[in-house]
Amino acid sequence: MIDRSSLRFLIWSACLMTLVVVGLAVGSSGSAARHQVPDAVPPGASGSPSQMESNVAADSTLSIAHLLKSAREAAEWRNFSKAEALYRAILIRERQNLDAILELAAVYEATGKLEHARGLLLRASVLRPQNRAILAKSVEITTQLSSTLHLEVDSLIARGQCELAIPKLSMLLTMEPENSELYYKKALCHLELKRPEFAIQVIDDALKLEQNEAYYKLRSQAHELLQKEQITDLIRQTIQLMRRGSPKDKEAALEFIGKILKIDPEQEWAKQAFLRLTSGEEDIESITEETELPDEVAAQASSRLGRARRDVLDALSDVMVSREILLSLSIALFLGIAILAYEKLKNFALQPPLSGRLSYFSLKQVLTLLNADARTGVIKVRSKGLKGEIYFENGEARHCEAGKLKGVDALSALLEKSREGYFEFADGLSSFKKTIDTPLSLILMGIRREKVEDKRSAAHRRPKSKMRELLESKK
Repeated sequence: MIDRSSLRFLIWSACLMTLVVVGLAVGSSGSAARHQVPDAVPPGASGSPSQMESNVAADSTLSIAHLLKSAREAAEWRNFSKAEALYRAILIRERQNLDAILELAAVYEATGKLEHARGLLLRASVLRPQNRAILAKSVEITTQLSSTLHLEVDSLIARGQCELAIPKLSMLLTMEPENSELYYKKALCHLELKRPEFAIQVIDDALKLEQNEAYYKLRSQAHELLQKEQITDLIRQTIQLMRRGSPKDKEAALEFIGKILKIDPEQEWAKQAFLRLTSGEEDIESITEETELPDEVAAQASSRLGRARRDVLDALSDVMVSREILLSLSIALFLGIAILAYEKLKNFALQPPLSGRLSYFSLKQVLTLLNADARTGVIKVRSKGLKGEIYFENGEARHCEAGKLKGVDALSALLEKSREGYFEFADGLSSFKKTIDTPLSLILMGIRREKVEDKRSAAHRRPKSKMRELLESKK
């Protein structure tokens, strides 16, 4: 057995060894990046694209022209992983390099990564909005991707793999935001996965586009499942209060029973519990001794209890292992965490924030790009007209604040008034209260329609010319 002093010595030794390993890793990766010059690539060349991308991007001695030449040679040899890494390294250093964007999109198309190709082509169309060739290629890739995703979604749903179908449906909705059937399929997947809240939220989006009997039926099923879950939780809490036995707990239990009957006035267990608690013929101790969970609730509770019991037993068995094994695991854990942390920090340092001037890009173009790339983070807008922040989650705007406005009103105000200034997008999850339910694509389209209607109404309000009045009088 190992005594306490020996254990302390070994732990400090493990920490010291971890620092040495990280230092060696930093030195070796830096020297490799300085000496690696990606020239012509033979057909059999291999390597990790992410590692190569990081090393090349960190080496400032390599010019953009040299990297482009090497990437094109790699693509000619059909070494697409090498070409992808080089193009991505170029875009880390120069995000608006149109040649790298278009050629990397071609590499993604050749390797079947159509969603990545589409995102790059959308970025290129923002940089060159008048280029018809880029627009035509973007439409072509979008059509191919849409057809592929439709087949994959139908196949996954037929096999019952709804968890895998949901992200593909989200991608499809960025391309077909007015296709109500896609919202229906996504809601159906959430319902199959026992997520009634998400199902109701998505099917409501479908109903905004089309009033369909099947959509109402699905919403009713989701609402019914949500009510069952709420009733199950309320019954469990009610029984816990009844078993405590105090008059205060009895009042709280009656309040919960009232909530159950408000959801389902015919709930049998709640009616019986209410009658027994309010009859006055029995004291609460005798009631709680005979109170049992309904069969359905008991089955769920038993299942959860069984899982919790197994988890506790597994944890106890882990604790009972020998000190020698625990010490070995701790050393391995220290080393693993150090190496992973180094890789994460290295990659994070190479990710520049997305930023620019609103005089170069309109805010609508920037939001469209974030939506297409399914980004998560916060975009800060600072303009002369208004300042605000838009919170994104998987490409959708979920919250917006601008001055005293919040939600869709704030987003609309930013889109209308942000003409000059700058924007900056930072990746990462942030805590916020969701105030926007409408898909971003629909919001942008709605704003565009409002502008057209305003122009039309303004045209109708213009004073009639004398010639027009003369022509109308002849009619």
